[in-house]
Order: sequence, then structure tokens, then C-alpha cells
Amino acid sequence: KQTSEIILTEVQKEYQHISNELALDLKVQYGSVAKTMNLLSLSPLVNEKLSENRINYLAELHSVLTNYPVVTAAGVGYENGEALMSFLLKSEELRQAYHAPENATSIALLIELNKNQKKEMVSIFFDDSLNEIKRTRKPTDFDPHQRPWYKNAALKPGTTKPYIFYGTEILGFAAMQKSSSNSVTVVNVRLDNLSRNISKYKVTPRSEVVLINKKGIVYAHGDLFNESQQNLRHIDTFKSDILNFYANTLTVEEDVLS
Repeated sequence: KQTSEIILTEVQKEYQHISNELALDLKVQYGSVAKTMNLLSLSPLVNEKLSENRINYLAELHSVLTNYPVVTAAGVGYENGEALMSFLLKSEELRQAYHAPENATSIALLIELNKNQKKEMVSIFFDDSLNEIKRTRKPTDFDPHQRPWYKNAALKPGTTKPYIFYGTEILGFAAMQKSSSNSVTVVNVRLDNLSRNISKYKVTPRSEVVLINKKGIVYAHGDLFNESQQNLRHIDTFKSDILNFYANTLTVEEDVLS
């Protein structure tokens, strides 16, 4: 073989190796989300009728957030329209959105019906040891029944298409599962977390790593993890000669992360 053919063969092998590693990494990290949904759906939290008692299960949600770094929120939506959601306050966007105190590291949002059957949001801030720092209460229009994750939930784990998370400008998708009591467990994953994860698989400084669906919509790009993703873009909208070249010729096969 000529030297150029040998080099090309080795480069192709390296790209295939990196591709396999990336696929395995994504399946390990995001495929585990389905197992998380199964565990949450078995928790007594999904059947807890009293809103004031639900906060007693916060440690379970916090454990999901700390054990699965790709997950940014975890919670339960109830048949009567109430909900409990928990977030880690890792990003400045979330801290600003919920006016977090300086020493708060997580927040629990209790959506509950008051005596007049009007919805209120109770925001409870916690430190690293889950000691309560502050709580506020205000009227809210949040309705889990209108969120994509509640509408599309089934008895088996599923995912939504990407959408904007409530109360923020953060783009991501949700994984969810309905329980036998019609409560729905849910976890959120930010798309910029996907971009951050795939960025480490660049073969060369100028190579590009992209995660797209079969329609060419970019869900993650190795150079986007420092940007605020507020909308989805097609592969041909990037200022990239490489992506523009492949935009109309690329054959895409979707893979299920399970």
C-alpha cells in the first residue's frame, strides 16, 4: 500500500474507535436515566397525597441529581395538578431565575393547591447538607398536566423532544414515566450538557463532533457547551465548511440510548 493509503486507513480506524467510545459513553450516561425513572416510580413519593409531606422525600430526588451529573432536575407531577421538583443550582441562569440566596446549592419547588384551590409555588432553598435556608410562596400558573413530560408519559420510561424548561430560557429534554397512581416521575437533561460531554471526543483540534437527529437537527455540538442554547438549529446553519459540505449528503441512523 502507498503511504497515503496507510495513513487514511489508520485515520478511519481512529475515527471509528472514537465514534464507538462516544456511543458507549452516551449509552452509559443517558441510558441509566431509564433505570432512574424505574426507581423513582417505585418511591412512596409518587403516592403521597399530602403536599406538606412530600418534602420529606427530597433526599431521594437529591440523590438522583448528585449520582447522575447529566440530570439537572428531578421531580413528580400529580394527578390533581400539584408537583414537586428539585434542582441543583449549578448554573447562574438557574440562580438568577429563582433569586437564589448566595449559600444555596439546591432548590425544591412545591406546587400545591391552597384552601381556595388556587395554585401556589413554594420555593425552598437548601445548603449542601439539605438544611433549609429560605422559603418563599407566590401564586403560579405552573401546571404539570400542560408540560410535555406529563402529556406524553406512559408506564414505560420515555423521553420528550427538546423544549424550553419552565421559568427559564434553558433548552433540554425530559425523561419520564407514569406510575399506577397516574403520578409522573420526571428528570430533565440540558442540551448544553450533551454538548459538553461530546466535546471531549475531538480527534484533532479542528475536528467537529455533532449529535443530530434523522432530520439533521443538531441536539449537541462539541463547540456549543459554553453557549446558551435557546433554540434548535439545522446542521446547515452552522458556520462550518465541514458541516455544510455534509448537510445534504449525510445519511443518518438514529440509535436508542438504552
